[in-house]
Amino acid sequence: FLDRRLLEMGKKIEPRAREMVLLRAGGEVWAFHQELDKLLLYVGERPTVGVEDVEEIFGDYAEGWVFDITQCIAKRDPVGALSHLARLLAQGDHPLKLLGGMAGEVRRLMATRQLIEGELRERWKAGMSYPQFQKSMLHDGAAPLPGNPYFVYMSFKSADNFTLKELVRYLGLLYQTDIRLKSTGHPPRMVMERLILEMCRPLRAM
Repeated sequence: FLDRRLLEMGKKIEPRAREMVLLRAGGEVWAFHQELDKLLLYVGERPTVGVEDVEEIFGDYAEGWVFDITQCIAKRDPVGALSHLARLLAQGDHPLKLLGGMAGEVRRLMATRQLIEGELRERWKAGMSYPQFQKSMLHDGAAPLPGNPYFVYMSFKSADNFTLKELVRYLGLLYQTDIRLKSTGHPPRMVMERLILEMCRPLRAM
């Protein structure tokens, strides 16, 4: 649908912007149509939809922002992760909401990692493209995890960047941060920044 709508409007989309649209889409088709129409109206006469356009207009129905942060953590890129955190806080997202999203993603990555190391180890291959994922991993339209298929695909890609030991450590850090946010007088932004810095540290340094 996305490709067809862009063709109808004579538009192109940057690869990263396309990924962001698919990650933010959620599971409601009507919401996807609505957000895409808003995005195309916002772009106006410009021929290409960019990352900034998606960030500004397209509603995040699936908490796709969490991939931006976890990808930076996987790359041990605290500057990038802190930049995403600052943007989310500046737009009014509550620290506990962000913490909940990150905790949910870590649990999802743990479940995905267990599938990769267990029952799906023969079917998932690192570097697999989305069309390959559709052919190999989706059966009768059902994905191995809840969520829209592209979201699930990105979970598998992200899980390749972590070990189970790292993910267990992250859950501990998230739990400690939850306590700090609820029971200490430290500024919430500082508490969240500390979490990001701790998650970006290599496991071997601990």
